[in-house]
Amino acid sequence: MPNTQVQTLRNGLQVSISEDHRSPALALFLWYPVGGRDELPGRTGISHWVEHMMFRGTPRYPSGRLDRMISGIGGRWNGFTDDDCTAFYQVLPRGNLQLALDIEADRMTNCAFHPEDVEQERTVILAERGGTENEPVFWLSEAVQRAAFTLHPYRWGIIGSREDIANISREDLLAHYSTRYTPRGAHLTLAGAVDGDRAMEDIIRQFGGIEPGPLVPGNIPVEPPQAGRRSLIVRRPGTTRYYQTAYHIPRADHVDRPALHVLEAILSGGSWPFGFAHHPMGRSSRFSRELVDTGIASDVGASSRYARDPHLFTIFAVPADATSSEGLEEAIAGIVDDLARRGPTEEDLGGAKTQLLAQFTFADDAPSRALAAGASAMVGAPDLPDSFPALISAVSEEDVARVAGEYLHCDNETAGWFLPAEESGRITSYPPMRPRPRRESPAAMFRPSEADPLPDEALTHRQVIDGKTTLLAHRRSGWEGFRLDMLVPAGSIRAPREPGLARLAAELLVGGTRSRDHRALARDLDASGIVLSAGLDFEYASVSLQCRRTDRGEALAILREILYEPIFPPDRVDNSINRLLSHLREAEDDTGYLARRALRRALYPEGHPYHHPPAGDRTTLRSLRPEDVMNFRDSFWHPGGAMIAIASDLDPGQVTAEIRETLGDWLEREGNLVPLHTPPPIQRRGQESPQIVEVKGKSQADLHLGGLAPARSEEGYDALRMAVLILGGVGLGGRLGDDLREVQGLAYDVSASLRCDGNTGVWSVAAGLDPDDVGRALDAIREHLRKLAAASPTDAEMEEVRGYMVGGSRLALETAGGLTATLLGMERHELGMNYLRDLPDTLAAISPEAVRVAFSRTLDDGGLHAVIAGPPGSDIGR
Repeated sequence: MPNTQVQTLRNGLQVSISEDHRSPALALFLWYPVGGRDELPGRTGISHWVEHMMFRGTPRYPSGRLDRMISGIGGRWNGFTDDDCTAFYQVLPRGNLQLALDIEADRMTNCAFHPEDVEQERTVILAERGGTENEPVFWLSEAVQRAAFTLHPYRWGIIGSREDIANISREDLLAHYSTRYTPRGAHLTLAGAVDGDRAMEDIIRQFGGIEPGPLVPGNIPVEPPQAGRRSLIVRRPGTTRYYQTAYHIPRADHVDRPALHVLEAILSGGSWPFGFAHHPMGRSSRFSRELVDTGIASDVGASSRYARDPHLFTIFAVPADATSSEGLEEAIAGIVDDLARRGPTEEDLGGAKTQLLAQFTFADDAPSRALAAGASAMVGAPDLPDSFPALISAVSEEDVARVAGEYLHCDNETAGWFLPAEESGRITSYPPMRPRPRRESPAAMFRPSEADPLPDEALTHRQVIDGKTTLLAHRRSGWEGFRLDMLVPAGSIRAPREPGLARLAAELLVGGTRSRDHRALARDLDASGIVLSAGLDFEYASVSLQCRRTDRGEALAILREILYEPIFPPDRVDNSINRLLSHLREAEDDTGYLARRALRRALYPEGHPYHHPPAGDRTTLRSLRPEDVMNFRDSFWHPGGAMIAIASDLDPGQVTAEIRETLGDWLEREGNLVPLHTPPPIQRRGQESPQIVEVKGKSQADLHLGGLAPARSEEGYDALRMAVLILGGVGLGGRLGDDLREVQGLAYDVSASLRCDGNTGVWSVAAGLDPDDVGRALDAIREHLRKLAAASPTDAEMEEVRGYMVGGSRLALETAGGLTATLLGMERHELGMNYLRDLPDTLAAISPEAVRVAFSRTLDDGGLHAVIAGPPGSDIGR
C-alpha cells in the first residue's frame, strides 16, 4: 500500500510523496497557486498564457527538446490552468524521476519568453479560443459565470478575452511569471514507483536552492451575496437548446461541502472530484428518473465545484426537444425544492454514499493520487483525499435537505438558455420557487512489490470457453476494485443497411431484464456502486463493468441478466431513440465530427459497411422498432467470438471459475461468429480540391485529411504506425506540431492518427484553425506528407518513436481500464500474450527506410482526401 510523506522546504515549496511499488509508473505534478482567480480586466488569460510559454523551453532545454525527451521514453506530459491554480504534470515509466525533477526545476526559473515565441503563442491561444467558441456550451457557460459573479475574478474564466489576448505584452507575461511561478506556496506531488526517502533528497537538491519569490498580497474582491434570481438568454447559430443554472456555494474547506457533494450525487450520480478517469454513475438518480426516463431531457447533470473561494453548484441540461424546453426549468426546480422540503429518501442517500465511496476506491493509481493531493491543497482542503470516506459517511438526510434549502434557492440562482438563432420560439421562465429561510453555517475547516507489470502468459490466465469465448484474467495486486471489459462481435457493420441499429442495441443494455425492469436495474447498480457502460465501434459492441471487489457477485449477476435475458419495452426503445437523436443533433453542430464523418464517407463509398458512422443517421433511427433490436441482439449478442478481460486482486483461476459459474447460461448459448459479408471494392483515388462543409456561427475551421490504410494484420502496419506517429503523434504533435504550432503558430491542436477497422483502416491528420489560415496550413501539411514519403526518418526520430511506443504501452497498464483494454487489444488483433515483451525487438527490426516505404505506399495506394468544416462565406481551402 502507498507510504506517504510530506515536507515543506525552506523556500516554501510543499512536497508530498506517495511511494507505491505496485505501479509501473511515477506521476509528478508541480502546482502553482495562480490562475484565473488572480487576474483582472486587461490581463484575463495571462496565467493560461504563461502556462503555454513554460512549454516553450529554456536555454538548457530549448523548445522542442523537452517534448522529445518525454516522448522518447514513452511518457506523457502536459499542463493546465484552472480558476485557482496552474499545474504541470509528467507520467513516466519508473526509473525516470531525475528527468522529471530536472525539467520542472529548470523551467521554474529559466523560461526564456523569446519575443518570437510570444507572438507565435498568441496566435495559438487565439486558435484555442476559437476552438472553444465553436461550442454552444462554452457561450452559455461563459455567460452564466459572468452573470453569477459580479466582483470576484472567477467571472472571467480561464482562457481570457480575445481583446486581452491580443494586447498582453511580453513584459506582462515575464512579470507574471517571475512573481507567481516560484516555490512560495507551490506544491510538488509525487506518486508511484519511487523510493520516498531518496526522492525527497533529490527534490531538496533540485529545488531547495531556488529563491522563494516575492510575497504577493492577496487582495481578491469578495463576491457579495446574491439578492435575487438572474436570468439570461444566449442566441447564436446552433442545432440544440441547452439550459444551465448555477447557485453560489461555500469554498472547498467549508463544513457544508460534504453534504453538497452528496446532494450532487443524489441529483445526478456520484463522482470523484480529483481524477483523470470518469466513471459514470447515477442511472437511478433523481434527474435520471424524473427527467431523462420521462423524456423531458436527453442529458442532465449536476456539479459542485471545489474552489479556494466560494464558487458555484451548477446544473446543466439538454432538453429532449424544443417542446420539452418549457417544462425543463420547472421540473428541475421542483426536484430541488422537494429535496429541500422533504429531504432524500433513505435509498437515495445510501445509494449516493455508496457511489461516492466506490469512486474513491477506483481512484487508486499514481496519477490520480498525485492529482488529488495537489488539487485539494490548491483549494485549501489538503486533508480532503484522506478524510473523504469519513466525511461522506457522516452526511445525514437532514444535512442534505438543509444545504439544498440554504444554497439552491431562487434568490441565489443564475439561470441561462442557449437558443439556436434560427429558432423563432422563446423561453417563458417558470414562477420562482417559494422563498426558503436562510440558515447560518459556520465557516469551519474539514475535521475530518516490484512485480514486472507486463501482462504476459506468466501473469495472465487465458482460457477459451467451449471454443467460443476468450477469457483473460490478470491479477492487479493491492487493488480493492474489480474491472471487467467485454467485446461482443455486434458492431455497426453487422447491420450495414440499418445505420444506428447496433448503437441502439448497445444503448439498451440497461433497458431492463426479465428479472429486473429498467428502474430496478438502475437502482441496484447505484445501490452497489457499480459502473456499467456500453460502447460501439464498427466490429464490436463493448461492455464495461467496474465495482468494488466485494460487490463483484452482484455485478456479475447483473451482467448475466443483461446478456441472457434482456427485454426491450417499447417505452425504453422510444426513450433511447430520442436520446440518440438528440446526441446526433448536437454532433451535427460540431465541426470536428462533421469533418471526420465527411472524410470517412469520401474514403468508403455508399454501400460499404464502413461508410456510415456507428452513431447511425436520423432517418434509420426513427424507423427502428423493439422487434428490430430483439432480432439484432438474438443474432449477434452471443458468445461466439466474444472476449472478456478482468483486472482484480484475485487469483486468476478463481476469477475464471466465478465467470464460468455466473455467466454459464449465456456462455453456453448456441451461436458462432457470423462471418462478415465481403465489402465491395474501394476505388482508391485522390481528390483534387478539399471538400467544404459550411457550419454557421463558428469561429474556427476543422481540417481533416487522410486516406486508407492496411489492416492490422498486414505486413508493414507497424512501420506505417511509426510513420504516422513521427508525422503527428509523438509528444505534442510530432513534425506537424513542431511546424504548425511551435514555428508558425497556426494551430492549437494538430495531430495524426491511425485507426484499424477490421480488414482496412484509416490514417488521418486533424487540425483546428482560424479560417484565414486553412490554406497555409493545408499546404504545409501536404509538404510534410511529401517529405515523409520521399525521405526516411532520422535515426533520432526512430529512437524517439520506439521509446514512445514501448514506454507508452507500459504506462497504459497503470489503471485497471488501461490494463483490460491492452489485453483485449492483443487478443482482438491476435498479437499474442507476449506482444509487449516482444515489442522492443519488433520495433528495432523496422528500419527508417521501411517506415518511409510504408507511408509512401499508403499515400500512393489510398489516395488523399481533405475536408474542411467551418464558417460559411469564406474561401477556406480553395
